[in-house]
Amino acid sequence: MDETEVFKCWKHLNRQIHLKHHEIAQSHGLTLEQFHLLMELDELELDMISDDLLPPTIGELAADIGNAPHTLSGRIKRLEKKGLIKKYRMKMI
Repeated sequence: MDETEVFKCWKHLNRQIHLKHHEIAQSHGLTLEQFHLLMELDELELDMISDDLLPPTIGELAADIGNAPHTLSGRIKRLEKKGLIKKYRMKMI
């Protein structure tokens, strides 16, 4: 298989994954962005459990996924209203 064929296969597979994500998001009343954010948060939760880390701030999470903090905050609020996530405030000692 040459590079062109590999690229075509990769592009086709990427498109199929995108369509499946869109289908799953719609079936649960989510936007594609909300679905992807839930996937990011799920991966983050697994990393935190395995590395025994504290949860990130909105600003840290926004920087990690390439969003502005106010944009991410709005997305998180909408997911919270749907009952899909719970945001916790950290108490400063």
